[in-house]
Amino acid sequence: PEGAEARAYLRRRGYEGEMVRRFKLGFAPDGWERLRAHLREAQVDEESAVALGLLRRREDGRVYDMFRRRLLFPVHDLYGHVVAFGGRVLDESLPKYINSPESQLYHKGGTLYGLYAARNAMRRQRRVIVVEGYFDHLALVQAGFENVVATCGTSLSAEHAGLLKRYVDTVVLLFDQDKAGQAACFRALPLLLEAGLQVHNLSLDHGEDPDSFLSRYGRDVFETRLKQARSALGYFMQQKLNAAADQAEDRARAIAQILAVVRR
Repeated sequence: PEGAEARAYLRRRGYEGEMVRRFKLGFAPDGWERLRAHLREAQVDEESAVALGLLRRREDGRVYDMFRRRLLFPVHDLYGHVVAFGGRVLDESLPKYINSPESQLYHKGGTLYGLYAARNAMRRQRRVIVVEGYFDHLALVQAGFENVVATCGTSLSAEHAGLLKRYVDTVVLLFDQDKAGQAACFRALPLLLEAGLQVHNLSLDHGEDPDSFLSRYGRDVFETRLKQARSALGYFMQQKLNAAADQAEDRARAIAQILAVVRR
């Protein structure tokens, strides 16, 4: 019964039982020691649970549950094993998301959410769509786009780029349409190019993310936008030169930044 709140939240966002079961979404109930008590009953070593970020230790030494009253997204490794969790609040409180810390099982820079489920579609299509959020990923998969992965609350790394290169030739970056999303795209670009990947940038309308865009316009309109995805290098060049305007020093700086990426 305690999971009813999370089920209702998912239904409001358009996700029913099939997607919940497929990606093993769960719910961490309220309370500070619910998981701790369960693990103790199951005779699981508490120090291991702390090391993996399931439990946290206060400065006074007391141990408590890390995830409380949150929708849980299990993060799988390449073999389908759960190695971490992302937890989202069901209201507007902050932080909106918390993610498992780095551990012996989980390395953020080498893990992509959804890769285990997407890898076969990625191999077939030789292309992947990279998004930022868990719900962005779910929205695209539910709409029939299987070749999708999400970053787990971290920037794309050189290790991520090497991982993607195993399966695809082309990466389509679909990040938020704000300054932070643009900066994330520009940080990822040279790393992906160095890995020998073609990189495209897909822009949605301002204020839209894949989840909201698909709800408003549907799959066909999104697919048209996907076909129109342009070179991320061309997008980078255009944005840098536009930002420099007519100031000679600013344009020289922008050109130097462009050349540095082209060299890579």
